[in-house]
Amino acid sequence: MSIVETIVLAGRIHAALSREFLKRLEIEAALEGVAARLAAELGVHEDQLRPIRMCLSAIDRTLGQSMSVSVFADYVELNASFHQLVLQLSPFAVLARYLDSERVTPFKLPDLLPAVRGNLDLFRRILVLEQEQHRSIVEAIEHRHGTRAEDLLRGHWRIAERQLARDRAPPELAKATSPKTERQA
Repeated sequence: MSIVETIVLAGRIHAALSREFLKRLEIEAALEGVAARLAAELGVHEDQLRPIRMCLSAIDRTLGQSMSVSVFADYVELNASFHQLVLQLSPFAVLARYLDSERVTPFKLPDLLPAVRGNLDLFRRILVLEQEQHRSIVEAIEHRHGTRAEDLLRGHWRIAERQLARDRAPPELAKATSPKTERQA
């Protein structure tokens, strides 16, 4: 599966996140959302929340540094840990096992590193927004708001997708979602 696809629009070639990749992210977010909802509904002990809170603090320290590719790489690792910790809060290990074997992420693949280098301010905005959502997700789980936790996780992936589509692509490409768009392999 390719993270980026080439699209021909108005006679020009543009790169965009592939639809297959975006659908995979949406499915993962839905499964993580179910895990978060179940954890919230069944309740989690403070000891179970300690590792995820430590991860949030580590992300805060990382985002407190001047943005660079290195800081971005550190965030990627911590973000993966955060999402794994959310899965571990669910009492149903089958969700974590499924996602471990099928996982994709918008911020792990080398395809985006050139974009990161050229758009450090954009990626900082995305990561700060994501961290705010991370905090809201943990809060929802802690307060046993299962539906809210699930909704937050289902929508979480859209921050990056929307920001990347809006800020990296020309306006015509960001709107090009119809099946009429020509694609090249």
